[in-house]
Amino acid sequence: MGGVRTLWFWRPGMSGAVTVSHQVRGAVLFDPALSYVAFLERDAQDVAFVRVARTETCTDAACPLATPLQVQGGKPVLSSGGKTLLLSDGPRGWLIDVPSSAVTDLGLLRGPPFISPKGTRYGVHTPDDSVQLFDTATRTPLWEHVWKDDVWHPGWWSIGALMLDEVNVLVNTEGQWGPVAPPLYHITYVCDAQGCRSTPAVNETCSRSRLEKLPALACYHDPCATRGCAQGFSRHVDSTGAYIPGTIGDIVLGPTFSDDQGTVMGRVIKEYRPGSPPTLVLEMTEGAQKLSLAQTSHNPFGPLLFVPNPKRLLFRQMKTLSDGATQSRIVTWDGGHSVVEVGELAPNDQPAGASIVRDNPPTLYMDVSPTPDDAGAPRSIIRVPL
Repeated sequence: MGGVRTLWFWRPGMSGAVTVSHQVRGAVLFDPALSYVAFLERDAQDVAFVRVARTETCTDAACPLATPLQVQGGKPVLSSGGKTLLLSDGPRGWLIDVPSSAVTDLGLLRGPPFISPKGTRYGVHTPDDSVQLFDTATRTPLWEHVWKDDVWHPGWWSIGALMLDEVNVLVNTEGQWGPVAPPLYHITYVCDAQGCRSTPAVNETCSRSRLEKLPALACYHDPCATRGCAQGFSRHVDSTGAYIPGTIGDIVLGPTFSDDQGTVMGRVIKEYRPGSPPTLVLEMTEGAQKLSLAQTSHNPFGPLLFVPNPKRLLFRQMKTLSDGATQSRIVTWDGGHSVVEVGELAPNDQPAGASIVRDNPPTLYMDVSPTPDDAGAPRSIIRVPL
């Protein structure tokens, strides 16, 4: 109720999930190794508390919480980079080192701060159209550049900045091409030590996204005020602002990537041949090598995920039972001539939220429900060994 959620923690070997908090507000943050979880709580006196649970201390009975920082009032936002947390409230910022619980007060900055994925950098996008980047460990300024292009885009303004790597800052901007009525248009700039430049994402609204392991921006064509102009569609850009190959086209599922470098890409596309109906085709691409498998009898359904060791694509196929009920079977594909069934859902159960793959050992965890479109329907988490 009121944006308040309950958080549980479970890992293999525990007898059951343990409650971490009944008062979670906003995002639940963690590092790739899941060595901690962090979140905000707020009490009746309007005090916001940063709570941190180190997962190695969690037992079947409890998950001890640390409170490295609390602030009164305002609208604080918690974000993370590696094992560093950034609490911001407008232009005010604090850095929290999770292992030591040490807090660094950044004071009143020139604008809202942001942090890089690994936490080695933090930055500020300012009201005077510039971007500053700092070294997190020393707070040393690294560079400052003005993103604004007054020649081609006079009067435009920044609506947010973020980092998808430790080098580049992506700045989302908004404005008008001339003295005309809305809609407003958008351009994404990328800034690094050499300066700022516009990306191919022009007349597109971009927001943080993720293609499984690969961080990205999802960009949607801005609506236009005249008839006959391009309609909305989505594509993705990487940390440098370049379009990610494989994210444009007649894609049915995906794309999904095996790691944060985009080493291997998997997707399902529609393939067209003269005189024949379109065929759904599985694709797995690594460098110049592309493997494919036509799906002629069972259509693939999401989620589309990578399974490690050995690397495989995981997805669902539907089958009809003798009583007419439908059932999802979980299959994997290693690039060969067929798929392998690794598990199945209960009849009529469907994915109803997150699906993730964990290694050591490889396991699929999936939220399921008989009525996934009903937010109030009962849900459960299944586990499928891979």
